[in-house]
Amino acid sequence: MVHEVQEGSEDAAFALEPYFEVCQVRPANFEGFGRGMQCVEDVAQGEELLRVSLSRCWTAEAAKACPELAALGDELLDAISDASLIAFHILVVRSGVMAAPDDCRRQHVSLLESADFETLLDWSFKDLQLLAGSKWMMVAQACRQDIADEFAELEDILKEFLQSHQIDAESFLWAHRLLISRSLQFFMDDGSVLYLLGPGQDMLNHSVDVPVGFDDVSLSTCAKTGQRSLVIRAYKGFKA
Repeated sequence: MVHEVQEGSEDAAFALEPYFEVCQVRPANFEGFGRGMQCVEDVAQGEELLRVSLSRCWTAEAAKACPELAALGDELLDAISDASLIAFHILVVRSGVMAAPDDCRRQHVSLLESADFETLLDWSFKDLQLLAGSKWMMVAQACRQDIADEFAELEDILKEFLQSHQIDAESFLWAHRLLISRSLQFFMDDGSVLYLLGPGQDMLNHSVDVPVGFDDVSLSTCAKTGQRSLVIRAYKGFKA
């Protein structure tokens, strides 16, 4: 959720800003809304709030390019779901055990670790009884079980890798909860689905009251360089 700058809003340095191509927002706390983004200057409807190279986003492709994951081999990586590849990538960066540290991802993981978020996977069985009779109760239970089963299946195969990066069933579930809460999916022209988590994008809280359209959150390709970027635009004008 993007708000206009309000008196008393938190004015903290945005550690990720140097890694963005366009950044007209910064993190802030808003009374009654929680943590979100505030505009640092006036923006018009349709103007870019945030633009970040796809290469800096968490994707299955980026995970496979991570040396620690690439060392597992293509055959094994191709058998792991995109969501779990991204989860493993996040956890590798969190562990700090990397041949080539990535400052952008390290800064982002630090922010993710301090973030508050909740999904149905966090609800106790008693709490889920409130949803008895709805598909959401079954979906929440099945999703949590699927994540646990996938980790159990991979634990024997990836024992050394998991131990090296302090990855266990609890942290694997944490990474998946994070992705469920904050990730995006784009349906591509070739019929594939691009699953991603963008630094900065995840800090724009979602609201059912915001009429987000296809033009507001999109992928853009530079005609000259071919570089792809995640772009978020203002759904209405905001004052600084």
